[in-house]
This record gives sequence, C-alpha cells and structure tokens, in this order.
Amino acid sequence: MNSLAQCETVAVVGMGKTGYSVIRYLLSKGKDIRAMDQQNNPSGLVQIQELLPTDRLCLGALNETWLCAADLVIVSPGVDVSLPIFQRVRDSGKRICGDVELFCQVNQVPLIAITGSNGKTTLTTLVASALTKAGKKVVAAGNIGLPVLDTLAQVDLDYIVLELSSFQLESVYSLRAAVAVVLNVSPDHLDRHRTMADYFNAKMRIYKNATHAVYNHELLSEERERGRACCTFGNSADADFYIANSTLMYGNKEMGFSTDSWALHGQHHYQNALALIAIIHALAVPVLYADQVLKSFHGIAHRCQKIAEFAGVAWYNDSKATNEGAAIAAVNTLAERTSGRIILLVGGESKGASFCELKRVVAEKVDFVIAFGNSGGELYDLLASVTSASLVDSLSAAVSLADALAKAGDVVLLSPACASFDMFNNYKHRGEVFTRHVQEVSG
Repeated sequence: MNSLAQCETVAVVGMGKTGYSVIRYLLSKGKDIRAMDQQNNPSGLVQIQELLPTDRLCLGALNETWLCAADLVIVSPGVDVSLPIFQRVRDSGKRICGDVELFCQVNQVPLIAITGSNGKTTLTTLVASALTKAGKKVVAAGNIGLPVLDTLAQVDLDYIVLELSSFQLESVYSLRAAVAVVLNVSPDHLDRHRTMADYFNAKMRIYKNATHAVYNHELLSEERERGRACCTFGNSADADFYIANSTLMYGNKEMGFSTDSWALHGQHHYQNALALIAIIHALAVPVLYADQVLKSFHGIAHRCQKIAEFAGVAWYNDSKATNEGAAIAAVNTLAERTSGRIILLVGGESKGASFCELKRVVAEKVDFVIAFGNSGGELYDLLASVTSASLVDSLSAAVSLADALAKAGDVVLLSPACASFDMFNNYKHRGEVFTRHVQEVSG
C-alpha cells in the first residue's frame, strides 16, 4: 500500500472521536480533506466544524463524488466498508483504510497488539499496568478509547499497547506488532462480518508480520508452523502457560505464583491473567510485575462489576457484554462463586447472533431470565423453553422485577449479550442507567 505522503486529497468517513483525530492528523500533514457522516449530528461535529469549512462537510449521507475523487478514503471503525458504495470506490481504483493503518505506516514504537471477542479491554489495561510497574513508559490506545494517531505526539515511549477490534483489523495492512494475541473468538458482529469465518479471519489478521505470536491454545492453528516465535496459554496442560492446582505453570515447571493471591477468580479472569503473563514473558519482562498487577486488579467498570449488595442479594453490572460469548463468561464466572440463584437480564440489539450456546449455558446455570429491548422477544422465546423467564419493556422494569424475585443469596446479573443502541447511547450509558435503577430499588 502506498503511503499517505503520496496522497493529496483525502476523504474521511465518520465524524466521531476517531474521525476527529484523523482530521487533525491530516491537517498537520497539509492534506486537502473532505469529511462526511451518515448521521446528521455526529458526536464530533462541533469540534470538526472548528477545523473544516462547511463546504468540506457532508452530513446525513455519503458523498460518492467526494469518495471517488479522493486519493485516499479513511473510514472510522463503525463504518461498514462492505457497503456497495465502497465497492464502487474500490472499483474506481481508490484505496480505503482506517486510522490504524495510517498510524502503522509511521509508528516507530514497539506495539503489543491485542484483540478478541471478550476481555480485550481488560487485557490491554493489565498489560499496560504491568509494563508500567516494570518501569516502562507505556500508553494504551485504539479501541480502548485513545485514538492511535494521538499517540504519535508522545515521546520516549517504550511500548504502545493497542486494543484492536475486528473492524479496525479489517482495514489494516502495515501492522507489525512486537507481540500479537487473539484472546478468544466467539460469535459477534455477524450483522457486519456476515459469517463466523469472516469474523475469525478479521481477528487473525493481527498476527500478520508479528514478531511474536501469543495464542489461546483453543484457537491454535497452522499459524504456529509459519516460523515466528510463538507461545500459548489456556486451560490445558498442553499449553505453554496454564494453571494447575492454583499454581501458575510454564510447561511442566511451577513459576512460583499462586492464583490464591490474585484479586479476581474464575476461568474468565484466569484467561486474561494467562494471556497477560504470556505477553510479558514474550517481551522478556519479569513475570513478577504481572503477578503484582493481578493481586491488586479488581476489574473495569461495566465488566462483571459488583455494584451493590442489599438484602443479601448481589447485583452485577456487565453491560460491556455486547455478545453471546461475554454473557456466557459472566454467567460461568458467577456460577462458580455463588450457591444461590442467578437472575439474568438480557436484551438489546442482537447483531445477528443465534444465541444457541447461551441457551445451553442458561439451561444449566440460570434460574430466571428477564428479557428487554429490541431482541427481548427473540431471547424470551428462546430461553423460556429452558428456564423461567419474563419479557419486559424497559431496563427499569427488568430491575424492578429482578428486585421482586431475588432472595438472600441470589445474584442479579445484567449481561445483555446484545449491543445497547436500541435504547442507549452505548454500553457505558446502559450500565450507568442500570446502576441508577439498582440504587433506586435499594433505597
């Protein structure tokens, strides 16, 4: 792929946080920019209007004339590049990429690249924290929140830890990570990727050109035979890093660290911990720094976060569970911790998921399901056949019903298995609303 230096006119699609960072970067390079968004009032519009004149902005639609006239088209991760208009742009000989590709073309700092269906934000946070404890100057960027182009202004960095979504990876060509990892893969974004194979392949792009590949043992493929340095983590003793009798193992050797001292427990958390340790080991950084972080890390907001306990009932906010795999992980984790009933709140935008595996787990481990949102009816119909269930018209009603049903020793878990955009701005907004409703019923 040719570099940005060879392009004069650039079309930017998407005016959110990513689009704003792209426009600022392009202006610093003296590029002629046209920006557009399918929304009439995108989140970054006010800031972008301060940078570009009105005649360089198109709102409420994609301007095909601008797209085809540009030397380069840069799309934000939320934009579906499989739309027919983008195929016509490609047919006209134009190139399409994302902000991560622009970043990778010029970045000189070693990258730790992380992706996965679930837990990638947590793992990114853990890796950045462990490297900081080891005395390294580190920044976390990408899908975690900080646009990657904004890291270029930071100096003397030892590492950049990149959280990358499948949307970001599908338009990256120049990524060369020092360490790359796919934490896990479960059905998600099938409304965008169409098939699981397409989704899986988008994730696996992270390993291209990586110096060291860290694999979930369950996902290990022929990639290991391609000559790069590799290591694995997982539940099996066949993995390089695993846990046996609460002891961290590397091959058949004990590493001198116990899970008993870690702040979080359960298979879901251990997967993140093992991936962290494998990454730190690959970087030749002492694993003790990872162990120190795991002893003090109590999780991230909206990720299986205990937000209240009253009348003997524990309430968990797992609003970040926007897919089936994340909800299953949360249910499994809490089922390990409680002898009481689990009351599960699910619903939102399904993104094309079938929820077959969720149905199996609910049948085994969930005592009552409360469904809401656009996919609430679909989930109710599916899950009511394997456990007690109700369908309500709002998250507020779901919380009220859960409060009425729950008894001392029970767990109420919001783990929607769906996106939030049917009723909320994003998963954080959904989690905040849930927390507020829980506070209201608690008095």
